Order: sequence, then structure tokens, then C-alpha cells
Amino acid sequence: MPARVRPYQPADRAAVLRIAADTAFFGEPVERFMEDRRLQADFFIAYYLDHEPQCAWVAVANDEVVGYLTGSTGARATERGKTATALKAAAGLVGFRYRVGPLTRRYALRAARAVLAGEYPKIDEHRFPAELHINLTADARGLGLGRALLEACLNQMTALAVPGIHLSTTSRNVAALRLYEKLGFEVLGRKRSTLWEPWLPGEEIDNLVLGKSLPAN
Repeated sequence: MPARVRPYQPADRAAVLRIAADTAFFGEPVERFMEDRRLQADFFIAYYLDHEPQCAWVAVANDEVVGYLTGSTGARATERGKTATALKAAAGLVGFRYRVGPLTRRYALRAARAVLAGEYPKIDEHRFPAELHINLTADARGLGLGRALLEACLNQMTALAVPGIHLSTTSRNVAALRLYEKLGFEVLGRKRSTLWEPWLPGEEIDNLVLGKSLPAN
């Protein structure tokens, strides 16, 4: 099918949020571990679309958005923007904006415990300040769109004179890891994850941070 990559536009927002929710659980819908997909959107996606949309890209096939990449330059304003977005979502929780059930409560408790236990590798934000997140629908995989999205992002960050970029993933994302390696990403840190044990009993999963140094202009 005809496919291409282009910069994100505000009209793409609904499609990006839908794809993010439909693929949140290792390619499966977010409802596996969270009752209300609006909560995932507001906590994890909204910052990038609201504050750094110029760093976002979409993959389009047959005039339909089938994938996206959100990015951040890692500028000083990034953390302030992320904090403001998280506080807004937290206010929504207090105000009963979201549907919160046993799945969300279990996920939140396990995620908090994973953070406190140091299960996420640390990042050298001086060497790799930029970041990216990428997702494709199942039908869009194998068409070269993931590579095209990544190359668009890497070229943009290089033009902006960003020294390096990082991404977070897990050892379960085998196909994507092969692509990242081909594009020059290296594993910067690895930590065993306990977050998903209730959903994937007996499966060993590592949290990974990958990074790539970018050429100076």
C-alpha cells in the first residue's frame, strides 16, 4: 500500500492517541492494564503533542495515519512542561475525570514500586538529551515505516545540533531492537523489570535504554 512519513499535524492527534492506546501493552490495547485510555493519553502522550509537536512525525498509508514518532529535544523547558502535564493529569484523577478500576490501581502500585526499586536504567542526559517514542499498527509493520520515522527524527535532531538521542524499550521488543541496532543505537543500560509479572507470569523482561550519538554540524 502507498506509504510515506510526514511531520505531525494537529489533525493527527486523535489517530496518534488511538494508536498509542491500541499498542500500549506490547502491541496490544492499553485496556490490558488500564481501564481508561484517556489516562494513558494525558500522562504519557499529551506532553509531546502539546509542547513539542514540531518533533513529532506520522506514517501514513492510504491516507490513514498508521504510525507515529514523538520526540523531544531535551531542552531545559522539557522537564517543566512534563511536570505541568503530569500535574494536570493528576488533577484529573483527583477530580474523578478518569475511570479508575482494579487494573489501573494494580498497574499504578507496581509502576511506583518499580521506580522506587530502581528498575529503570539511568540516562546520561548531557550526552543523550533528546528522546523518542515510536509506535506502528500491526498492519503497518514490515513496510519500512519504522525506519523512515526514525530517520526523519534523527535527521531533524542532527540539524538542531542535538548531541545525542535516547529511547526506552524492553527486551520483549525484539524486532524493534534489531532495527535500532541497524541505525546505530547502542544499549546504554539494562535492568530487570517486575512491573508486568501479573500480566506475563514466568516471563523475564528487562527494561532497556538505548542511545545514539549524533554527528556535529
